[in-house]
Amino acid sequence: MVEVELLVRESDRPAEFPGLEIKTKYRKVLDEVVDGTDIAPIPIATMGLPFATPCVASWEYGRLSGVYTPPSHAAMPTGNIFGGYLTGLVDQWAGLATYSVIPDRLQVLTVHMNMDFKAPAVIAETRLQASVTTLTERKAIVQVLAWQADILLFEANLVEVLAPWRIKAT
Repeated sequence: MVEVELLVRESDRPAEFPGLEIKTKYRKVLDEVVDGTDIAPIPIATMGLPFATPCVASWEYGRLSGVYTPPSHAAMPTGNIFGGYLTGLVDQWAGLATYSVIPDRLQVLTVHMNMDFKAPAVIAETRLQASVTTLTERKAIVQVLAWQADILLFEANLVEVLAPWRIKAT
């Protein structure tokens, strides 16, 4: 597996964004995902989509990585993993990578995703890496890569808008 050079450095973060020494609610979620005490964001758990949150092995500023084996129900009759399953996985991982760099006052909204499939994915151990490559006060660009053995399965690039939380009227 070739790791992508991390293009976003903590020293280059927007002025009002937290340094790595600051504990945020988002970083607490990432710590819980890594140690296995938080297994899925509420929308993912509610929809019953068993994506790969539990497989996040580590995170650092702007990046997370892990190893995952897709469940058998994610495969088509041909044995290949359904592309829609993979795009859901990518969206989740991009959001989690963005959690490592943003303040709690912002939410992450995916506005664009480009998936470039390189090889068919099957039910096998899959290495994942999500890296924030660009960060401004209003958006993050995130790259998500996946490999099985040494074969690159896909490269995905997402644009995440960073917007203040809006409280739903009751």
